[in-house]
Amino acid sequence: MTRHIFAETTPGSEKIVHTKISAAPIKNPLLRSYVGHNLEEVAPASLNLVAALKRYGESVEPTESAFVYTFLPKSMTGKTLFDWFDVDGEGDRKGWRVKRFGESMSYVLSGFNPKAIHSAFDWDGLGDATFVDVRSRSSCL
Repeated sequence: MTRHIFAETTPGSEKIVHTKISAAPIKNPLLRSYVGHNLEEVAPASLNLVAALKRYGESVEPTESAFVYTFLPKSMTGKTLFDWFDVDGEGDRKGWRVKRFGESMSYVLSGFNPKAIHSAFDWDGLGDATFVDVRSRSSCL
């Protein structure tokens, strides 16, 4: 309520109603996926960032991250978060996290303007280099 995500119908009434902010994820499935991914995967992993850094140091290996530290069981040692996404869930729910991740990335890219990156970085300063742009506009990876 202090962030105006929900509101009371009348102060002190204890009757809560939606605002435009709380209704947005209901109306936009990609935004709903973005919010869900951030609340259920990103936030918990962020809480373990210090512990993961103590365990893995400044590793750039995808098998040594705060996500892996937070979510992967010991039986999945050497695997990445995407490996877990693929096997999480049962039956029709199997792979639901990877689908939600893809949808949340589509939401992020919906406002993406590649011209901003092209003009904001000294690409010529890289010299003889290869740059790879990996992104998906689909609703699922």
